[in-house]
Amino acid sequence: MTYSELKQYMSMLVDMEKHCYLQQELITRLQNQTKGLAWKGVFTKPEEPKILTFTFMDLLVILLQAAVVGFFGGVILAFLLCFILEAFFYPQYETWFPFKYMTTPYPLYYMMIALTFAVVAIFGIITGIVGVKAHNSDAEEKYTKELAQYNLDVENDKKRGLQELKQKLYLEKEIEVVSEKHRQSKQLLTELYALNVLYPKYRNFVAVSSILEYLQSGRCTTLEGHEGAYNIFETESRLDKIILKLDDVIRQLSRVASTQMVLYNAVQESNQNINALMESSLSMATQVAYMSNDIASLSYNIDQIKSNSAVASYNAQRIAEEIRYRNIKDNLYTYM
Repeated sequence: MTYSELKQYMSMLVDMEKHCYLQQELITRLQNQTKGLAWKGVFTKPEEPKILTFTFMDLLVILLQAAVVGFFGGVILAFLLCFILEAFFYPQYETWFPFKYMTTPYPLYYMMIALTFAVVAIFGIITGIVGVKAHNSDAEEKYTKELAQYNLDVENDKKRGLQELKQKLYLEKEIEVVSEKHRQSKQLLTELYALNVLYPKYRNFVAVSSILEYLQSGRCTTLEGHEGAYNIFETESRLDKIILKLDDVIRQLSRVASTQMVLYNAVQESNQNINALMESSLSMATQVAYMSNDIASLSYNIDQIKSNSAVASYNAQRIAEEIRYRNIKDNLYTYM
C-alpha cells in the first residue's frame, strides 16, 4: 500500500470510529432522556373527614366537670358573699362566721353551688355543641379543598403523562433509527479492519487517530519499522505524551489538544454534532407532544416528522459517505 493509500485508509478508519462514537453517545443520551418520561405521579387521595357528634358521654363529662367546678366555685363565691354581708350589712355581730348562712332559711352556699353548676353546665353544653359543629364545618371545608386539589393534580399528571408518552414514542423511534445506522457503521468498520492493513493492537479510535496524525504531519510514511507509526505510538505511550483510553480523553479533552490533535478535533466535532442532534430531537419530540391525543394515529405523524429531522439528515449523509468508503474498499483494498 502506498503512502497516499495508507493515509486514505487511515482517514476512513478515523472517520468511521468518530461516527461510531457519535452514534453510541447519541443513543445513550436519547435512552437517558426517555427514562425520565411518562412516569406516573403518585398522589394520596384525602380521606373523608370524620363527622363528630355530641354524644351522651360528652354530656356526662360536661356535667361532671360542672359539678366539680360548681361545688368549689360555689363555696368560694358564697364564702366571699357571706364575708361582705357580715362586714357591711350586719355589723352587730361580734364576730362573723360565714358558715352559719348554711343553716339560714335560704341556704346561701347551696344556692351558689347550684347556680355555679348550672352556669358551667349550660356554658359547657353550648360550647361543646358549637365546637362540634365548627369542627365538622372546618373539616368538610378542608376536605373539599384537598379533594379538588387532588383531582386537579391527577388530571394535570394525566395530561403530562400523555404528552411525555408521545415524546417517548418519538425518541424511541429516533433510537431505533440511530441504532440501525450504528449497526451498519460498525459492520463497515469491522470490514475495514478485516483487511489486515493494521495490526490488531492498534484497531481503536485513539490509536488510528494518532497514526493518521503521524502520517499527515510527515513524521512517518509507513506503519512498521524503526521510523514507522507503530514505533512512534509506542514511544509516546511509554513517555505518557498521549492518552490511550478514550474515556480519559473525553474527560481531559483540553489536555490532548496539542498532543493528539486529530483525536481532539474528532471528539470535539462529534460532541458538537451530538448536542445539535439532541437539541433537534428534543425539539421534534416537543412538537409531537402537542399533536392529537389519538395515540393510534400517532405513529404516522411521527414518521412524517422523523423523515425531516436532523437525525434523518445525518443518516442520509452517513449512508452516502459509507457507500463511498465501501466502494473504495472493494475497488482498491480487497485484493491487496
